[in-house]
Amino acid sequence: AVKNFPGCEIVLQKKIPVGAGLGGGSSDAAAVLISLNELLGYPLGEKKIFNMAVKLGADVPFFLQHGAALGTGMGEKLQYFNVGWDFWILLLCPNFLISTSWAYSNLKMGLTNEEKNIILKGQIWQDIQVDVFYKVFENDFEQLVFFSYPELKKMKRKLYDCGAVFASLSGTGSAIYGLFNSKNEARTAERQFKNDVRTFVVTSKCPQ
Repeated sequence: AVKNFPGCEIVLQKKIPVGAGLGGGSSDAAAVLISLNELLGYPLGEKKIFNMAVKLGADVPFFLQHGAALGTGMGEKLQYFNVGWDFWILLLCPNFLISTSWAYSNLKMGLTNEEKNIILKGQIWQDIQVDVFYKVFENDFEQLVFFSYPELKKMKRKLYDCGAVFASLSGTGSAIYGLFNSKNEARTAERQFKNDVRTFVVTSKCPQ
């Protein structure tokens, strides 16, 4: 993709943990595409940038815009929606990595769950509330990953014990996150993990 932007030299300082299931590589790729295009005076249109993103990786198109989205196909068909609930996220990053290729090669199922997609599509034109999370948001990698890394399953259970209204493995792992109704609740829960893993508390608010 960089061949479309001759004369560029890129030095990347990674801050998003690698092998954590946080989309660090994909978001970096999207950021480079957007930044180079802006730096050079927008020589490429949105469609060209999007097509380049698809070639770089299935998750890259998602990071070209802000907000939550329903992704279908390989992840390149995106329908953005609002989450009508302001929450805080406690992110737990263990000190070990999980290979994305290992996770995908050992997952014995299709890429999408059509039944749950239908439920979510029914909510797409209204703000997504917390009760919808329990009905449609499920990480299919959890069974595989938790079998091989049982400590992650314990972290998820502990997040609920600490007051999380929803908790899940992030992507293929190894990061685990919990959603809380307030910053204070997230910070209180954070103290239960801080000595064992890297922790981050962030808000769900982002530009649309």
